Amino acid sequence: MLDVRGGQAPALSSAASFSGLVQRDTKDAPIWGVAVGSAIEDAFKGWMPAQKNLPIDLGTVFKNVQSLAYNVQPTDRVHLSVEMSCTSAQAAANLHQGFDELRLFQKVAWQQQFPNTLNPFDDLTVSVNGEAVLLSLSTPYSALEVRTRQ
Repeated sequence: MLDVRGGQAPALSSAASFSGLVQRDTKDAPIWGVAVGSAIEDAFKGWMPAQKNLPIDLGTVFKNVQSLAYNVQPTDRVHLSVEMSCTSAQAAANLHQGFDELRLFQKVAWQQQFPNTLNPFDDLTVSVNGEAVLLSLSTPYSALEVRTRQ
């Protein structure tokens, strides 16, 4: 930020692809975000704190993802929508398959770690639209409580 202020680096708004993501996805949602590059991996690490030890290299998983945009609509439940733009339709299909596998792994890991506790990812749906992978999740607030073993 200091480099931008000092004129030594371009502002984020000068990158048309980034500012386009921000303009497209910030209209109606009170909570939103966009990520490009390595920030995509960081976003997923933050969203999945209960499964820090996943046997998955997220850098490899997201290597063909150009951008991520998400929004959260808090109503009587928390509604999350995520769109990941991939480099090709094949990359999107591969990512979709990876998310299906991750969803199964997460379900088993959750049951082992927190038996008889509502899994916040139970209603996760994953779909593909051309070069985009879309994630949608609706979960009750009670499922978002952080669980720790004593």
